[in-house]
Amino acid sequence: MKRLTKICLVFLSFSMAAALSVPAFQGVPTRATAQYELENGNLESGFLNGWRSVSVFKGETAMQAFTTEGVVKATEKFTYLYDMNSNVVSGSHLRVDYNAEGEYLYGLPYYSGASRDAWAEKQGVLRSSEFTLGGSGYMTFRLGGGGNPDLCYLSVKDAESGKELKRYGNLSFNLATPYLPNSAVKNPLFHACDLVEYKADLSAFTEKKLYLEFCDYGSGYWDFLTFDDVKTYHEAMPTHGVEAVDIKPVLDEAHAAENALYNGDFSKGMEGWTQEGSAFIPFGGTLASINFGGNLNDVNRCSGATSVIRSAVFTLKNGFISFSMAYGNAEKGDKNLYVSVREAGTNTEIARFFNTNANGGNFVNYYADLSEHTGKRLYFKIVDNGTSNGSVLSLSSIQTSLTSAPSGAVKAVNIAY
Repeated sequence: MKRLTKICLVFLSFSMAAALSVPAFQGVPTRATAQYELENGNLESGFLNGWRSVSVFKGETAMQAFTTEGVVKATEKFTYLYDMNSNVVSGSHLRVDYNAEGEYLYGLPYYSGASRDAWAEKQGVLRSSEFTLGGSGYMTFRLGGGGNPDLCYLSVKDAESGKELKRYGNLSFNLATPYLPNSAVKNPLFHACDLVEYKADLSAFTEKKLYLEFCDYGSGYWDFLTFDDVKTYHEAMPTHGVEAVDIKPVLDEAHAAENALYNGDFSKGMEGWTQEGSAFIPFGGTLASINFGGNLNDVNRCSGATSVIRSAVFTLKNGFISFSMAYGNAEKGDKNLYVSVREAGTNTEIARFFNTNANGGNFVNYYADLSEHTGKRLYFKIVDNGTSNGSVLSLSSIQTSLTSAPSGAVKAVNIAY
């Protein structure tokens, strides 16, 4: 009996020692405030558990942003190819800390060249677990990348309705002058992949159930996000961090229409449309993405400007829409030059179309059956995010009150899934 007791005590001691030697799993909140916190908001599990990656582009796995591959160790500094005079060079000269909190963050597993371009080309949405907003109503997070905040941002959504309540971009993004003059010290204003700490006042939504979405709809050079240390519960207002600015789009409700989109033929110029950037110019019933230094007969001179333009809100009554497109077939045109249809309120993309039958400057008339969204309040988001030669897009004759497919029109292919 004594021998058996001794064996049991030895086994118990060994088990306790083994348990103490395993680090506590930090991904799932265990405190009394768990309902107010995200699962794995600090990414210290080393994986994306607690987060769900959602496809927004053709369901292509290879093009999916926000994968476990992006969860990297904070010790893996990012390398910028600059020398002390801020010239781009072939060697690795400026190694920058991510400014992460803890051991892991969502970063960039590729460091330079074509591999980084491939990472930036990916698109997707990363959705958090749901949480109840409590405490002071403040949220903090660390955010990097996102050179184009119109396409790469953090969204705060109501868990019950899906309505977008707030949107935040990395407005501290700044590639100018990596070093201080005549110094090997990083310029504190230079921010790219390294993380900036933000604080956001969400107190108007205290006790609401919410969720977050990191959104990447861009495929340009810096169109990807890095992030870490997302905290949705603070007992008191945080005293540190940059005040986050809400960049949620303000839609044109003054020209909201039942069924027929206001100024869908651009006969009234830009009336009823709002633009971020300066690429799109309306003339003669056409909306064209054209750099002010170019003209429609010199496509390559029009390729540098980028823009996002949004229509007024309309309610879809009959289910069918049509529009005409020209150009849009440049490199990565299906990712950078397209027409997006979005739901007002949630700002969720329900369809995306590009010029599959492009024929230079000749317009192709398309139609789409959106009848499953009948009764919804929608708007158009037109995107020109291309900078390669020929990256221009022209659009005309948007109709939203059709009861059937127009004669001779090509069925538009929805690539948003």
